[in-house]
Amino acid sequence: MKKTVTTAFLIFLGLLSYGQTITTDSFYRVMDEIVADGAKEFGMEGVAAAIILPDHLKYDKNSSSHTSYHGVRDNNIAVDPDKGWHFSSTTRMFVSYIIMKLVEDGKMSLSDTIGKYLDTPNIPNLDGDITVQELLSHRSGLDEVWSASSTDLFRDVWDNRDSVWNDNDVLNYLPTKRTNKDFKYTNTNGYILGFVVESVTKKSLQKVFEEFIFEPFKFKNSFISSDKAFDMSTINGVYSGDENRSQWSHNSYMSSRGGNSALVAHPDDVARFLNEFANKDLLTQSSKEIIFTRTPGATRDQGSSDCSDKITYYRGLDFTMVEAITNGDTMNFIGHASNGINNSVVFHWLEGNITVSLVVNDFTKTNESGALFFRLVCHAQKYQERLSSVENFNSSNRVSLYPNPASNVLQVDVINGSIINTIQIFNSEGKIVKADVSNQIDLSALPVGIYYALVELSDGSNVYKRFLKQ
Repeated sequence: MKKTVTTAFLIFLGLLSYGQTITTDSFYRVMDEIVADGAKEFGMEGVAAAIILPDHLKYDKNSSSHTSYHGVRDNNIAVDPDKGWHFSSTTRMFVSYIIMKLVEDGKMSLSDTIGKYLDTPNIPNLDGDITVQELLSHRSGLDEVWSASSTDLFRDVWDNRDSVWNDNDVLNYLPTKRTNKDFKYTNTNGYILGFVVESVTKKSLQKVFEEFIFEPFKFKNSFISSDKAFDMSTINGVYSGDENRSQWSHNSYMSSRGGNSALVAHPDDVARFLNEFANKDLLTQSSKEIIFTRTPGATRDQGSSDCSDKITYYRGLDFTMVEAITNGDTMNFIGHASNGINNSVVFHWLEGNITVSLVVNDFTKTNESGALFFRLVCHAQKYQERLSSVENFNSSNRVSLYPNPASNVLQVDVINGSIINTIQIFNSEGKIVKADVSNQIDLSALPVGIYYALVELSDGSNVYKRFLKQ
């Protein structure tokens, strides 16, 4: 019997090993390789990618998060983890969250008209009867104020790169309103929402972000770039294809971003915010349901990826929802993507409870950034599937181990009326370190590490479970 059990356990270890690809350390190593290989394939100069795994996938690391850095920020100077990145219109995701917090606090309402907060009679082409919710859902009727080479604002901003703008100057450039309020995603809505937030709070957008985002979520070296000269040394460079623009002045552009796209931050901080937003009660459930109600007319087919046959984008209240389908199975994401002087793709995979935040310092690599993001998601999906295969091996759901991680005592419970004959504890090298017939295993003498419990049941079956001794 002992020989059969040991053989079966070695087969189990074979499922685990796969060249150690389902340990967290090796997962992160492969992630680093994916980022480096993708950067090379797509011609990206500098890349950073942060990932947050759920606790149940964290068996062999004290941290469930990791950030990969690759490439350069300026000529041959390597990307610097201490420097920020421009998260551009991902700013709007944060503004949406702040507005919902203000709504929950009774400071404003989604049905409020902007005339309540802004001097709309003296702002050309801006109707005071537009509601906050219409701005968030991009059904305001406002046309695009910022479009490459085709709007006055774009031309005037770039005509003098050294000039410092007040983001309120944007209000002088609003285009003639549209004749309908069908969905149209525009930068204009983001600008106006930033002004509304400042009016409600009577604080600058920088102070609002400090209060609602930077301080509670412990963002490091992050700021809103509006209304001041922009120090290019604070970020990880700017490229346009092969052209290095890291030494170019971007004062006019970055000082005029406002609530639309002024956030400079770090990918791990942005990922942590989105992960906590998805997993904690930062907002009420009813508020989240409002945010993620799909806006009519906003659905977009986004093609496919390495591990998805069909990708579809939906819009909520300045959050993007993504549905990725493969062989009938659906993966759902929430987050935002953006294109400024850097590109970013930041989404939380709901079913897998995994968050990925990717940023690239070449603003021309929009499609490539999306492709690299999904490669990281595919990697996380395969990792989770392998762990799931191990956990389900030989009907392991018949036995539960808790607490996991365990400190001194491991409780072993069996369902469906089975009886425990013996329990053997193996270390990661396959050696038996403990044997017992009790369902309470004393672990106090075992060193910290990964272990495997082999539970022999009265019906002759063997169940294998993994746990962590801490």
